[in-house]
Amino acid sequence: MTTQTQTAQKNMLVNANICTGCRLCELICSLYKEKETNPAKARIHNEFYLMEGMRVPRVCINCTDPKCIPACPIDALKKDKATGWVVMDTKLCNDCQMCIGACPYGAIRLAPDNDVIKCDLCGGDPQCVTMCETQAIKFDSRQPQKITLARQGMKSFLDKEITEK
Repeated sequence: MTTQTQTAQKNMLVNANICTGCRLCELICSLYKEKETNPAKARIHNEFYLMEGMRVPRVCINCTDPKCIPACPIDALKKDKATGWVVMDTKLCNDCQMCIGACPYGAIRLAPDNDVIKCDLCGGDPQCVTMCETQAIKFDSRQPQKITLARQGMKSFLDKEITEK
């Protein structure tokens, strides 16, 4: 993949610092994809961090080197070379859930009906982005994603607890 192609690619970008935790992204996602407002069926979900008092949107960030693809025993996940997106063939997927454990960002989920689901960027027009009032979720040029501040805070909190014993 060339540098020129990478800069032209778009991806989901999440800024947890300005997310209000309203969860409209989950509602619009489930409405758009499942024709019902059920956050459990959304391809994006808000993870709640009690210690930090914040919610952080979790969605597939289409990793440069996705761990979910080699974890899939039947090749239902592939990386589209043109877009850089990790694409799931839902007809091929047997819901073995290996990709869920392999995803370091918790972006692939199990729906209540036991189907494995992940964001497909609504074909290039992510509905969650259009509903995000604070623009905490954007669909823009690919950028490196970092671990969220909430996870960093949790890690430093756990490190402190361990070292003080």
